[in-house]
Amino acid sequence: MILRVSPKDFSPNTVRAVLTIHGTLSAFPPDQQLAVAGECVLGVLRELRLLGQREPERRKSYDTLCSDVQAWLRREIETLRFEKSH
Repeated sequence: MILRVSPKDFSPNTVRAVLTIHGTLSAFPPDQQLAVAGECVLGVLRELRLLGQREPERRKSYDTLCSDVQAWLRREIETLRFEKSH
């Protein structure tokens, strides 16, 4: 697994969680790994959205988080492409 961020930037619990998730996903073919990982990210966002439904003061930060995640994924995926879109 290639981590683009240094493990020193994360807590030990976060690093363990990432390695556990990667270990679980590695049992599947790459296309299935992507589907499972994507559903996990969406699942977390769905859970956070439920909080925003119950607590309206969280909605702005939730929308910002969604935008940040979307921009981050777009940036990271673009660096992986063989043909760049720009």
